[in-house]
Amino acid sequence: FGQISGSIAVSNGIVGVGVSFSITVSSNNTGTYTIIPEDEFTYYAPGNPLVGGAIVTVTSADNKLKIRQTTDQNNNITNASAVILEDLPEMYYKIHVQALGHSSFSATVLLPPEGLVLRAWLARQVVSYTWEVEEVTVQETYKFKVEATFKTQIPAPVVTIDPMVVDLNELEIMVQRDGSHSFSYTI
Repeated sequence: FGQISGSIAVSNGIVGVGVSFSITVSSNNTGTYTIIPEDEFTYYAPGNPLVGGAIVTVTSADNKLKIRQTTDQNNNITNASAVILEDLPEMYYKIHVQALGHSSFSATVLLPPEGLVLRAWLARQVVSYTWEVEEVTVQETYKFKVEATFKTQIPAPVVTIDPMVVDLNELEIMVQRDGSHSFSYTI
């Protein structure tokens, strides 16, 4: 499927010419895409809810067809649905799925005439860190502040950070070729 381009040389032994060609390979078959947005709650929460409010974008490989739909949303917990796209021409499609508070999903997949069910995994983002660096008056001294935000909605896994206090003396300092410094610290 898609476009094939090339050229053919035609010659009679005395005179020759190059002929360029472009052929589009396509099918008259159609199929149905069923795109199911899932996260951890789909497997571990009661009722196995899908991701609500997920934006599903389907684009044909030749960029001539672009469809965008949003799954039902009910607080991202219950009654979310899959996106079903019927009677699409058989060809490759770029699939992109995104939702607030989740990672995104992208894939390029061939839609066969018998249809395809695609499970789009969107990892739930339940922990975020905000780093703040404050310059102080003493030269080459900085105060680092890490703010952790945890969502406490069950059944997401419980994450704890230990130690809660970081000893900066344990930082491994590396000098880069350009003279800059990088630091690494494993918790």
